[in-house]
Amino acid sequence: MMDFAKNNLVYWAWLSLAFGASSRRKWIVLEQFDNDVVACYRALRDGETDMLSDAERRNVRSVTLEKAQEKLAECADKDIFVYGYESEGYPSKLRNISNPPAVLFSTGSLDFLNNRAIIGVVGARDASEYSLKVTDSICRNLAQWGVVIVSGGAFGVDTQAHKSAIAGGGKTVAVMGGSVDSDYPKGTAKFKQYISENGAVISEHFLGHEPRGGDFVARNRILTGICDGVLITQASKISGALNSASHAVSQGKDVFCVPPCDVFSKRYAGVSSLLRDGAIPVFSHRDILMQYAAVRNQSKEFARDLSMVYETEENPDFADDLLVEKKKRESAKKAPRRKTKEQTEKLQEEQEMHPQEPVMPDTSELTELQKNIVKAIFDGTVQADELSAKLDVDISELFAELTELEMLGIVRSAAGNSYKLNR
Repeated sequence: MMDFAKNNLVYWAWLSLAFGASSRRKWIVLEQFDNDVVACYRALRDGETDMLSDAERRNVRSVTLEKAQEKLAECADKDIFVYGYESEGYPSKLRNISNPPAVLFSTGSLDFLNNRAIIGVVGARDASEYSLKVTDSICRNLAQWGVVIVSGGAFGVDTQAHKSAIAGGGKTVAVMGGSVDSDYPKGTAKFKQYISENGAVISEHFLGHEPRGGDFVARNRILTGICDGVLITQASKISGALNSASHAVSQGKDVFCVPPCDVFSKRYAGVSSLLRDGAIPVFSHRDILMQYAAVRNQSKEFARDLSMVYETEENPDFADDLLVEKKKRESAKKAPRRKTKEQTEKLQEEQEMHPQEPVMPDTSELTELQKNIVKAIFDGTVQADELSAKLDVDISELFAELTELEMLGIVRSAAGNSYKLNR
């Protein structure tokens, strides 16, 4: 049973309801009472201050302590953890940022955030195959070293970051723009459950809050606030990831960027700008690990093992990937060398003798819709919109099934919001 009185939880909940979850005003008002939330509540309830606007005065009168208790009781009934600003378990890094959340809602305990290096990973929703590959490798390897991966629960880079952290045996946190029970993005309920089982889904909003435009910008301060640093793997000039980078800089956090595979592409223009402005270039997860070798009082053994990473790991730096991408582009520009008639006939003969037939994965335990999805993408990469139309299924339901198929290792996402079999 949640103790609403402990650490003044109900008063912090009241403050958030009265002023709004992301409003800075509550902290300005609270400062007049030496940050004593109980004294603030009593003074505002009794009308003992004239620093409120008319709208704020109406809100304060309409929000009662009983209403705050009801909201907290709803969370308790649904096994949602609630952390007030003074609560044990409230992420310590958040207390040090400007405008921290007065209350934080979570689908699980946040104790695992203590004394751990934490990295936020953000980027494009319509991520390139290169960016997804980079995100996968970095997050998977960081997770294996005990680093917590934080992202925003959206499609593209966010989804890849969460999945790869879990695949690496680590913990991950999704910071939402809406409440933790909001079905946003649509069709991601199963994926959020998957994250909750391997970390937590968190928000500053009370249950039942559907996200609005400004909520995502406000959310970013929390995403970066609980981290030691933030990694951007792909961002255009207008990408929301740049807002996260801005929050990180203002909070004194490290900003990491993976160099773009194509410096002429607008899809990476935001990353290029960040690198010019002093962001730390990352060619491998090792660059981030070395930055935090001593973070959170890690043991000497950890630091010693970490110093051996460059000698013992086989994973190449992403500089190698850049060279591969360059060679691909160069080879694509060259005219293919014409085969002789004899070479062509020999190749055809070999193909007829040893045909390369694609293998259908085992679908015996899948739902009927999942089986149809596998059949639909059996021959190649298909965009989600095409799948939705072809199978006559709602896009939100389709994404839910695709997410589960990804977890099972049967399909994988590709560039342009498309999917293919994981062969």
